[in-house]
Amino acid sequence: MGEARRREELRKIGALPPQQPGRGQTIKVDLTHAKQIRCKCGGKVFLPGGVTLFSVSAIVSPTGQDLIANKPCAYCAKCFEPMGPDTTTIDGQEEAKTQ
Repeated sequence: MGEARRREELRKIGALPPQQPGRGQTIKVDLTHAKQIRCKCGGKVFLPGGVTLFSVSAIVSPTGQDLIANKPCAYCAKCFEPMGPDTTTIDGQEEAKTQ
């Protein structure tokens, strides 16, 4: 209990960064000014698709051992292309590029 109070006091004076929300906690974000991501086919709905796996060398691993890391991925509900920087755009980007 004392450690939690000490950390909170350090956060108040700026000695520690703000506490990040933990797993399972909900964050409220106002999306009225956010730009929607869409697929090159025009689709705006994405489906969860599992995970992509990465092999991490012991040289760069935080544990010093080889490990397998995963990253969630999503697919366009219209054309089933995986979501990525070369398959998706953000609304408003194309208009800005042509002006």
